[in-house]
This record gives sequence, C-alpha cells and structure tokens, in this order.
Amino acid sequence: LLVGRTLFAQSVDYKTQQKILKGKSLFDAGDLKRSYKIFRTLYSQNRNNAVIAFNLGNVIYKRGYPEIALKFYKKVSNSKSSLSLLAKIYMVRIYDTLDKMPQALELIEYLQKQELPKSLYYLLLDEVDNIAHNEIQYFKEGLRFLDSMEYEKAYQFFQYAWILNSSDKNTLYKGHALLKMGEGQKAQLEFSYIQDDKVYQEAIKLLEENEEKLV
Repeated sequence: LLVGRTLFAQSVDYKTQQKILKGKSLFDAGDLKRSYKIFRTLYSQNRNNAVIAFNLGNVIYKRGYPEIALKFYKKVSNSKSSLSLLAKIYMVRIYDTLDKMPQALELIEYLQKQELPKSLYYLLLDEVDNIAHNEIQYFKEGLRFLDSMEYEKAYQFFQYAWILNSSDKNTLYKGHALLKMGEGQKAQLEFSYIQDDKVYQEAIKLLEENEEKLV
C-alpha cells in the first residue's frame, strides 16, 4: 500500500527519501505507531509532497481512522501527482467503509472513464467487486421510486446499479426512468447500448408506450 522509492511526487533530499523508505519498512512490518510518527513528522515539514501525504493517509487508515485518512487521500487526489488516481481508488474504499455509497459510486464512474494503467484498472475492479453486492439493493430502490413516480430518484438508483454492473437489464431501467422524466432522446441512446434481443424488445415496447415523449 505504501509508496517508496519509485513514486516521489516532488524532489526531496536524500535524507527525506531514506526516512520515507524507513516509514514504509515499519509499515510493512506492522509497526504502525513508529511508521505514523515518521510520516507525521515528514508531513509537517513537507505538506505539499504527495508521496508523504499518501503514505500518511495509508498509515492512518490502517490504524483505524478512515475519516482522517480520507482528508489526506483527497489532498493527493486533487494534486497533479502520479498518485492522484490511486488516491481516488483508495477513496472508493473509504467511502465504502463509511457507508457513503453515492460518493463511492460517483468516483467509480469517474475512474471508469479514465485511461488507467493495468495495475490501477485491476485494483479498481477489486474495489468494485467488494461493493457489487449493493447492486440488487440499488435496483430494488430504483423500482420503488419508479412505482412511486419519483422518476429522477429512480434513475439515480438505476444508475448506481449500472455502475456496479453494466447489464442490459440495468440499462433498460435507466432508459425507462428517463422516458418517465420526459427525456426521450436520452432514453433512446441508453436503449441503443442493449445487446440482448429479448431485453431490446422490451425497450422497443417502452418506446412505443411512451411515443409522445420522444419528440
């Protein structure tokens, strides 16, 4: 989890590099208290160094303080550091830990649109897999809002389900909610991504039933 020699975001002197590596070594050995002390001291001296902030966030998270760690990941994610995308992936994990799924899903959606290196791509897949069990819950919430004619909320929950699993069924219901919102053209665009013939026929039926909303 910690970053050592290969990803120094800004130039630091040799002594600081050695302290970073020492903090990493202590972290790997499970000595979180001493690792925290090193990175906290380094951070007080180098508040704009993304590597130090990132590693400090990792130690704090490992010590059981996700909300505090989140502040450091956010700082790194907003920087121009090569660690920015990795910090965003770790923020997904923390939002999941804190039961802040809308924020986690928004980040996942953003990251899915980026050209990630393979290592980060697979790391993101792992994070998505860890929260994929929420898909059914979001789909059911979407249906509930659809039935109660709260179509914007329905669309949002179908979108959450789709982020976790871009299935034709989730695409269909995203389009269904858009139709009910009067967004006919956007609904047609959603339906155009459907691959399964049976599900596509359901989409055609919805379009026919809501023909007045396609103008």
